[in-house]
Amino acid sequence: MTPEDRGLRRELVLVIALKLALLTALWWFALRDVQVEVDPPAAAARFIAPHPADSADALRTPQPPGDKHAQ
Repeated sequence: MTPEDRGLRRELVLVIALKLALLTALWWFALRDVQVEVDPPAAAARFIAPHPADSADALRTPQPPGDKHAQ
């Protein structure tokens, strides 16, 4: 390994460590106390409900003649 390789490795390790430290500080000061309220029944209903475009009625709806997406 050449001295240039060691210098590059040291620089990369330093940059990654600095990024991790900055991300940790950002989380600690800005996001640590943020909490999201989740209503389990509402979340379950949201996941179980079919998407309007996936329903059988949406698939049977005739497309206008000029609509190229239906072809």
